[in-house]
Amino acid sequence: MKSYVILGDSGFIGSAFLRHLTSINERVIGINRSRVTIIENRNVEEYSRKSNDLFNEMERHLTEDSTVINAIWAKNE
Repeated sequence: MKSYVILGDSGFIGSAFLRHLTSINERVIGINRSRVTIIENRNVEEYSRKSNDLFNEMERHLTEDSTVINAIWAKNE
């Protein structure tokens, strides 16, 4: 199954991508400043971005044909 990684999933554009991809039952990894959300088969797992296990949790959901959607277009301060 293909994975989609959405950078900035809590913003207007990122959240629209997230809603659309989950509505068609795609595997989605949403990343924002404070958390990472993994959605697969309508199951939601959330991790703090400070979690030590974050990479291990994300890695098992990534595939060679994963697509990254960069929805961050504001200045990061």
